[in-house]
Amino acid sequence: MTISILIILTLSSTTLPQSTALSSNTALSPTHSISVSQTFSELLHNTQFRTQHWQTSPLLLQPSQTQIRGQFTVDDIADNFASQFIVAGRGTFNEKTGGWNMAAVGSTPRPGASFEDAKVQFSDVQSALSKTSGTVVINSAGAYMPSLAKVCEECLDCFGLPINMNLYITAAGQVTSAPPHTDKQDVFVVQTQ
Repeated sequence: MTISILIILTLSSTTLPQSTALSSNTALSPTHSISVSQTFSELLHNTQFRTQHWQTSPLLLQPSQTQIRGQFTVDDIADNFASQFIVAGRGTFNEKTGGWNMAAVGSTPRPGASFEDAKVQFSDVQSALSKTSGTVVINSAGAYMPSLAKVCEECLDCFGLPINMNLYITAAGQVTSAPPHTDKQDVFVVQTQ
């Protein structure tokens, strides 16, 4: 399956800390292969980023392919849906109002009485990706997916600011995954696939 995976990290603050020492807990675990601490630590200590880009203007970085690209893939997503209870939505665009809404992924409520019966399955995600607006959104992905929780921890260690992570999974060939918009927070977009 050809898809794009975007991890959206949002920081809520008006100022960056001058310096934050990285925690000794940032070592990679067997369930965590993606690391953003080096990239974000370099940004934090970059005067040009702090004065010209933070809360002012966009900045496109091309991190090393080995740092991020391919470190969180569709297989990781499938594994997480198999083992975790994940709530997901599919972005839908309303041509008349120009608004972006969320539709449920999977049946709601799911039939069955058990935890396993109620879980959204990866096949539900695949089905949602085949729709006209094929972007699946997992809000607060770091709360559901252990490997992404570590990324949130790294960002917290680096910036010392509250962090949230959303995950956008977009099918190949989609013209727009989300309509143009602004966010109230500072946003880092990390494309892993």
